[in-house]
Amino acid sequence: MTKNKPTLPPRKWYSLQQAADKLSQIFNQPVTSGDLLHYANQGLIELSVRIDFEKIDDDFFKINIHNSNLEKVLDDIYDLDVHCWQGYIGKTNFIKTDRFKAILNDTFNFEDVFNKMQSESMKSEMGLVDSDVFLAKINNETIPVYDGFVNDDFYMGVRTNIEKLNGFFAIEFNDFEEILIDENNPEINLKEITFRASRNDNINNGFGFSIDGMNSRDKQIIELNKDSIFIVPEELELFANGGKPLRNLNSFENFIEEWKNPTRTMKPETVVKENVLVETETLKIFELKTIPYFNQIDAQNEEFNSTQTEKSKGGRPSIKYKDQIIELAQKIFKAYPHHNRERISDAILELINNQNYFNDLNFTITPETTKKILRENEIGKPRGESSKIKALAQFK
Repeated sequence: MTKNKPTLPPRKWYSLQQAADKLSQIFNQPVTSGDLLHYANQGLIELSVRIDFEKIDDDFFKINIHNSNLEKVLDDIYDLDVHCWQGYIGKTNFIKTDRFKAILNDTFNFEDVFNKMQSESMKSEMGLVDSDVFLAKINNETIPVYDGFVNDDFYMGVRTNIEKLNGFFAIEFNDFEEILIDENNPEINLKEITFRASRNDNINNGFGFSIDGMNSRDKQIIELNKDSIFIVPEELELFANGGKPLRNLNSFENFIEEWKNPTRTMKPETVVKENVLVETETLKIFELKTIPYFNQIDAQNEEFNSTQTEKSKGGRPSIKYKDQIIELAQKIFKAYPHHNRERISDAILELINNQNYFNDLNFTITPETTKKILRENEIGKPRGESSKIKALAQFK
């Protein structure tokens, strides 16, 4: 009787160099850590950092940003700011995944803020209020400030609404176009970034946080380096299979698009739909409605098909990219002739919805539509193999 060959358990994270080595094996060509930084600088792969923070009580705090310069500069920090934010929907003070845990003390009240903003605008002669100044004032009122010891020995001011952070968090670049990471010797100042849950953790409530360590000249002095950076295994697999670009959030329009078609969560629960009320050459007034993700996909495809595609013979709108989807399905079925329609459908959905197969971030397709196309074209075995189709890069 032969024994099964022992296998190692899957890794939960890779260092930058380990990730480069892993991708070198997958692509069968050299991939360097500098290459990964280059791709991350364009939003093509998500980077993570290990962070531990704890408010022990009002006088004692612990913080560690793994392999950063934090320990070297702690003695020069006068004020430490570690504060979080969340969206209106799903606000909570406890978040836990396999990768991190966060215990928060987030007292930001959206209803109170909206009421105060309305009141302030009514007092203004122009009927307007400076939202940045107003929100900064609200943050100062809602985020506690302490004077205490950090890591036992360093006395400073600490501003925080977080009780505890522990685990791996994704780096959120404020603007990909403004940041140029040195691929050989990266030094990333925390003023240029914030942190959030990895998109593979599928946290849908907008949770994020920032860390700032200010010296006596009010300069942020905490920096990350090459050894501070990690990549989670799901992100490597996604990148190896064609990737899913992160949208650059450097404009209001891009924020709207991110709400409508998220790139910072792999499984969005809800998205925003834009309902235009008035639109002229110089003015656009609209409202944003939160709807379930799959309803949005159906509505989006229905709206697009009804306004931008040619009608079929029966008068019903045809599906955008239908011929190309059929061609893609045939390619997958040719490579996997014994697989069932369910698995072929899953592969198509992964390529189109998550890996931007058509280079069209506004197009997605529903499982129902995909299966209908497969049935109509007799693609896939009705009772075939059900193992997951993983090697998707060959079809791009």
